[in-house]
Amino acid sequence: MSELGDVVKYDILSDNLIVSHNLISEFIAYPSEIFNVDKAIYKNFVDSKLFKEYIDLMADESYLASYSKYDIFKIISRYYKNKKDNKRIEAISNIVLDNLKNIHYPEKEKEITTVKILKTHCSSKDRFPNNDHTRSLVSIYFCMALIPTPRIHNILVDISVQPNLYKPNLYKVLVNEQRKVIKEHGYKITMASLMEMKILDSFIQESLALSSPASYMHREVKSDVVLSNGDFIKKGSLLSVCSFSKYHNPKKSEYSLRQFELSKHLQPKIDKNANDDSDLIWGYGERACPFKKYAFAQMKIFIAIFIRNYYIYPNYDGLELNHPGYQMVSTVLPASNKIYLKPRSL
Repeated sequence: MSELGDVVKYDILSDNLIVSHNLISEFIAYPSEIFNVDKAIYKNFVDSKLFKEYIDLMADESYLASYSKYDIFKIISRYYKNKKDNKRIEAISNIVLDNLKNIHYPEKEKEITTVKILKTHCSSKDRFPNNDHTRSLVSIYFCMALIPTPRIHNILVDISVQPNLYKPNLYKVLVNEQRKVIKEHGYKITMASLMEMKILDSFIQESLALSSPASYMHREVKSDVVLSNGDFIKKGSLLSVCSFSKYHNPKKSEYSLRQFELSKHLQPKIDKNANDDSDLIWGYGERACPFKKYAFAQMKIFIAIFIRNYYIYPNYDGLELNHPGYQMVSTVLPASNKIYLKPRSL
């Protein structure tokens, strides 16, 4: 039974049990009536019909908001600041309107902007931008800056300790790819040039997988459950998933022994509808991040700029090539919080 996966107690959160990666498929198969997300996040608040309606309304209206409907602190904060926000939105709307009066887009202009999209779909009888348009613009602006920093941190550390992928004066793999992209598409990073960064794409995917959360996708168990490995989960338990163990052998004490494989991400999927556990860091089902591709593109742009402008070392001498390991807090971080940069230009 143990080969099917284990369920262990988590010391930080009360009554939190963590399910092994081997049981992920079983975990996500349970309906919300048994493994409930809302109850895990909001506890007894979710029993209030009015509270739940308000949360769902906020999520529907703020489709590009800089928070999810499970971020209770930001939701309550916004609730009390609505009147002040409305005045600010009105002021921003007027500023945008004044600036738009002096902008004329050529008919054959290839650049597509959010402002152009909103203006094109705005009814001629409506004022543009109205407060709703402005809220969308403000939300998009803040959303651009909200890629979690631990993700960028993990990727940069992974680059610094990969001698065969990134070495000064050798122009290996990642650097070569950037040189090729610059030669074919110019120095400006566009969606077309991002599509050509297939090795960088694979590198980021592997880094995200190796730093997968040790406890996430929390659910409150609504009724007693017996898992396929024989473990009994009592009603009221807080259950979460560990993906970290899938990519790290607990019997190996050194993270330098881990396998950093790019090839598996470069190969096309045989079944495009098949479940990929590495994608679960973006959420699952109706709660999956709707802006996954956008967020991933933002990460690629950020890392590409670093590769083009800096040598990236794990330490001052640039000699230590072993991964420093990880620390588990609310997310998975490299044990070392330092990298060393030396300016360069491609």
